[in-house]
Amino acid sequence: MASDPLQSFAPGDSIGSLKATTANAWTEAARQARKSARTGAGVSGYRQRPGALEITVQNDTGADLDVRDVVQVSYPLLSPSVYVDDLQREPALLGIVPTSASGTPAVLIEPIPDGTTGRAVIMGVAHVVVDITDAAHTSAVIKVGETGYMNSAAAGNGTATILWRETGTGQKLCCVLLCCADGDPAIGDNPDWPAPASSWYCDAGVCTEVAYGGTPPGGASGPYGSLAECSAACTTGDPTVSTSCCANLLPELLYLTVSGGGGSYPMTYQDLSLISGAGWGWSTGAIVVPGCGTICPYLKCESGAWYYGNIPQVVDPSCTMTSSNGTLVSCGDAALDVPFRYSWDVSFSELVNCGCIGTTKTFTVTQ
Repeated sequence: MASDPLQSFAPGDSIGSLKATTANAWTEAARQARKSARTGAGVSGYRQRPGALEITVQNDTGADLDVRDVVQVSYPLLSPSVYVDDLQREPALLGIVPTSASGTPAVLIEPIPDGTTGRAVIMGVAHVVVDITDAAHTSAVIKVGETGYMNSAAAGNGTATILWRETGTGQKLCCVLLCCADGDPAIGDNPDWPAPASSWYCDAGVCTEVAYGGTPPGGASGPYGSLAECSAACTTGDPTVSTSCCANLLPELLYLTVSGGGGSYPMTYQDLSLISGAGWGWSTGAIVVPGCGTICPYLKCESGAWYYGNIPQVVDPSCTMTSSNGTLVSCGDAALDVPFRYSWDVSFSELVNCGCIGTTKTFTVTQ
């Protein structure tokens, strides 16, 4: 007997410069490929097994079905003109109560409760019950209104050839070959097809729903399959803010750095209604500056001027902060290494357990 070209190697075997573990990994991959070529689903999405071609069907009969029951295949589950890729990867048809003796049958190979999907043989060898009305019959057709069995028919007059059957007449278990006789196809659109899904697009930090076939906003990113997916993309996509203080847009996320080892903290664009003058601006929220205490810095633009300071209403501050010397270095200029930079000095004095009394630190906000 010829040796198997895909046999495994043992450690120490002479296989050139390859390690045994590497060669065995390749061998296992080749075995799986050989197995898939014989029994697995191919590019078409139809699943093959020895002697049969399977397809996904949805039980649309109004009753639970069992193994060997028969349905007449009808429309695709989704519109092929809309869901081209999905149906190519996994062909799926409605399985209905037979309405025509010339309809195309599919024989279930697993129980399928009403309204759910499962596997059925649409071509090849299958076992099914056939009502043998004449012992000379060698073909079978689906029976109108019946899912539990097929009807026998004279040779050449059916959609299945009987390969084997139990003796006698009446309802008998048979082995049949489902093949390619002209059927009774479903034609046109199915009125029950679900409407094509709309898509979401992120435009300047705002998610917009666009109906199938519609035109998305110019320059928007997407499409996204859901509002949640779009919102996540908009958040991570660094949305921008327009202010009267800069000709350029600024990101909603800036960063505050405190000199003297005070740390770096993200500042998010938010409603600053707790401070005088309200409006929107950037704030870190409550932070603990090492060696000092708890503070809540903010920076905002109002009527063309920058304002900065602390929001004591957010936290119980440890220190009294006196801010001064605000300086705008760059204002969103993308050509600079640091497109935006604003800094101010902060002097600390005692309030409650302030750890940096009498010191001055520089707060610098950058993008």
